[in-house]
Amino acid sequence: MAANKTDRQVDKLLEQARRNTGPRKHHLVPSSYLARWSGPDGRVRVRDLDTGREYPSTPATAARRTDYYRAESEDLDPHEVPPMLFETILSRVEGPGSAAIDELIRLPDKISAQTRHDLSSLMAFQFVRGERPRAALTAIAQEAAKLQSLSMTEGRVREMLRKAGEETTDEAIRFGLEAFEALRRDEIIMRPQDVQLIWLSFANAQQFTDVLYHRTWVVASTYPSLITTDEPVLPIAGPGWWGRTESCGMVPAGIVAFPLAPDRILLAVRRDLALLLGLPFGPNSVVVDELDIVETFEMCHELAMSATRWAFEYPERRVLSHLGVPRLPDPVSVDTYESLDGDSELVRMFSHTRLRDAGPWFDWPLGRFWVDGWGCWPMPDALIKQAEAAVPDALRALAEGRGI
Repeated sequence: MAANKTDRQVDKLLEQARRNTGPRKHHLVPSSYLARWSGPDGRVRVRDLDTGREYPSTPATAARRTDYYRAESEDLDPHEVPPMLFETILSRVEGPGSAAIDELIRLPDKISAQTRHDLSSLMAFQFVRGERPRAALTAIAQEAAKLQSLSMTEGRVREMLRKAGEETTDEAIRFGLEAFEALRRDEIIMRPQDVQLIWLSFANAQQFTDVLYHRTWVVASTYPSLITTDEPVLPIAGPGWWGRTESCGMVPAGIVAFPLAPDRILLAVRRDLALLLGLPFGPNSVVVDELDIVETFEMCHELAMSATRWAFEYPERRVLSHLGVPRLPDPVSVDTYESLDGDSELVRMFSHTRLRDAGPWFDWPLGRFWVDGWGCWPMPDALIKQAEAAVPDALRALAEGRGI
């Protein structure tokens, strides 16, 4: 019965997407969300963080890209996967999510499970819909191909050609080796198709919805100068993270922050941290708090340092002009570590925020939340040692018939 209901919902979504002939300009951030930062004339103040240029804009025309969510490919049947499928999904998330923000802005101490789910969904899709995840996926594909190319010998190129049904002439092998050399010099770029990037970036939205739903929610009033950005869902790692200037994923983050309005912010606190803070949890519970002027500025700074290109504020406020924001680093950095046995290397790919070139770095924002006894996930060396130690233990358990 449940499966039939799900099938009907999917069919309804696909049919709506097939009928969707909406505009080609797609918003990286919902215009209904940006409208919360509008002044009396209906416009927000926009800062282009790459150029430093500031200008007024209507929410409807800010932070847009042409055909950004359009899923078209020669390999796709437009009836089975309508080109406007992802834009349609986003439109169905935004309405209930906006109503949930309206409710939280009133600083309730209880909300319905549906409201919690609606806002969790909005935040999850916002986290995956922007330019940051696509840039990271593209860079990871390139770096992974470059790493693979390091092991490409004449023999391996010959085997690749043979498996592909191509001739294994000396000229073909030489051409292949030269291509891998060009790849390592970034003269050849390996990039997924746009539709693959859209699909991959959206793939974790449901998981992130669940992560956010099951956190402790703190809704805080702020000074009315809170900004937002094109990446407004902000995971804050907290002490113990690998590096102050590194981006953090949503799952390990101690706090996931989301500006709701120029004077309201949601802080989704990880359960173990919430327990140490003595914060209650329940599907209907909300903790009401207040950020002072310093904490508000800290959050503005952190948001700007994690933005991709644009930041937004209420027109009468001038916070953005006081923030020194350096260039955005490359989407992905690569570190290598020698394994404990010394026979191989472990590779870690990660992203820096703008903090990398900001110096001196600010301390972690919201300092009163980082209580003694809590730390983010382990440093890389500790994580490596744990993983390598666990493998032989697991194999031994299997050999002894005990399971893992």
